[in-house]
Amino acid sequence: DTWEQVADMPTARAWLAATVWYGKIYAIGGDFRSSVEMYDPQKNTWQPMAKMPTPRGNFAAVAVGGKIYAIGGWRLNDRGGFVTPISTVEVYDSQTNIWRPVADMSTPRGSLAAVTVGGKIYAIGGWDGVQRLATVEAYDPQKDRWEPVAEISSPQDDLGAAVVEGRIYTFGGDVEMYDSQTNRWHTINNKPGGSNAAV
Repeated sequence: DTWEQVADMPTARAWLAATVWYGKIYAIGGDFRSSVEMYDPQKNTWQPMAKMPTPRGNFAAVAVGGKIYAIGGWRLNDRGGFVTPISTVEVYDSQTNIWRPVADMSTPRGSLAAVTVGGKIYAIGGWDGVQRLATVEAYDPQKDRWEPVAEISSPQDDLGAAVVEGRIYTFGGDVEMYDSQTNRWHTINNKPGGSNAAV
């Protein structure tokens, strides 16, 4: 149970996304950059990869079906450095080292969470530039299509999400659990004296 320091990323950055594929770690974007760097734990080295087409920060990245997806986030606009949420989704093929666009989300959002279940990507919550979001969208890579699914019980941004035994758990406000088979969210009791509630 100890931590040890490994090789630093070549590019210092915040608000990036990271994901793992074939035993390698991919550090993507951040600070409204498009740069991508891959870390090999066996060699303790970083390697630059093809740049993401859309520079962004505070977005989500997941790996599914042999590809890495960069989802939503914030990008700088042309008005003096202000940021705006985007719905843009791009996919990276590690075999060819090429990015390409796929279907946009229905809702522009940054500060979201994303996970994969059953070969689909779930984009959860976030901020649309005006308000926190409770909306959730599911992406099918085979159909290249996003569809709305059940909303979380309360709007959340800058949230975390994880998958355990095929169920999605979100963390940030109340802890909530989503079952894709029933398309229902359940609030998990995370407060003394509280009670579980179905959403």
